[in-house]
Amino acid sequence: MNTDIAPIETHYKGCRFRSRLEARWAVALDHRGLGWQYEPEGFETPCGRYLPDFRVVLFPPGPGVIGMDCWLEVKPSDYQLDQNDLGRWISVSRGTGLMLLVACGMDTRTISITPDHTYTHASYPGIIGQSDVVAGMSARFEFGEQG
Repeated sequence: MNTDIAPIETHYKGCRFRSRLEARWAVALDHRGLGWQYEPEGFETPCGRYLPDFRVVLFPPGPGVIGMDCWLEVKPSDYQLDQNDLGRWISVSRGTGLMLLVACGMDTRTISITPDHTYTHASYPGIIGQSDVVAGMSARFEFGEQG
């Protein structure tokens, strides 16, 4: 018997997300005031094709300010690290010069990969706060609701 739960396609802000968790992350990013694009660009890597879930604007560019973006990959809370995924993430981070964050659930753990191949696990995704997690988790998408 297969006990895997299939992702629920969810609409929010004109985007069709492949899972409700991804839509909840979009709500949390909006709550935090961070700009984002959903699946903006795919990559060919030595470990296979890869399409990051989000490109997040951490600091927008402005007069005298260099902007900073990162990639955000969203995985379920019970995600088990896969070597091919890790290879894809490292390749994209190096190739684009952007940090790549992998969020497992909304607030359980985060994997961070930097372009210079620094790889760390953290217990909390640092780009959002607890109130943003609550906003994401509280979002309603049933019956045509939009977050």
